[in-house]
Amino acid sequence: MASYTTSIRRFDVSLLCVMPLTGIYILGSIFLRCAPFNGADMFTPLIYNHFGQKGVIIFGLFILLTSVIIYSRLKKEKSFKIDYIFLVLMEGSLFAVGMALFVGLIVRYICPVAQSNISVSLPSILTVSSGAGVYEELLFRVAILGGLYGLILGNTKNNKILAAIVAVSVSAAMFSLAHFFVEKPTVLAFWYRFYAGVFLGGLYLWRGYGVCAYSHFVFDILALALTDSRATSFQ
Repeated sequence: MASYTTSIRRFDVSLLCVMPLTGIYILGSIFLRCAPFNGADMFTPLIYNHFGQKGVIIFGLFILLTSVIIYSRLKKEKSFKIDYIFLVLMEGSLFAVGMALFVGLIVRYICPVAQSNISVSLPSILTVSSGAGVYEELLFRVAILGGLYGLILGNTKNNKILAAIVAVSVSAAMFSLAHFFVEKPTVLAFWYRFYAGVFLGGLYLWRGYGVCAYSHFVFDILALALTDSRATSFQ
């Protein structure tokens, strides 16, 4: 039976662990409408725009069915336990604190939510943070970083150090620059998010998607809560 520390590195285990975050995001963005869609989410807005809430409900049921199928298979393999969700949340929270120390948790943190005049309430904070954890990590870490890492690794005679440095740096830069589609570019904001991306990139290569997603989720909660005095009381 695989332990948590080794199982959580598997993408299917991680995917199952982040399902609660996906549920929070869909509930908040579609049904409560307390926050906009995450920019890295290309599926939910498309479904909503074409099929409305019914389409999203069907999509949610599909995700639920997929979760059940993955869970059944992993249970047979003895590679997953329900308490892994709690463990990955705890581990992600610890790394979120580490990331805050690494990049410097700045109260003036510039974020799209603060600049788009969205009410910084508890539901909006949870919705924005869960969307960032799930979709931004899927795009920038799993797809871009993972893809570049594999591509470079295959063309450099398995030079893992070079592949990691290039893939982490490029994905971190793209992660940081992507935020400027919705806010005014500043040098401080670029480097702040670049180093956050470097931290998350290294974490992804070491601990996998699940830990990375929850770290991003918790970190954004801290950042958003400290951005606005209204958020500290979740009102």
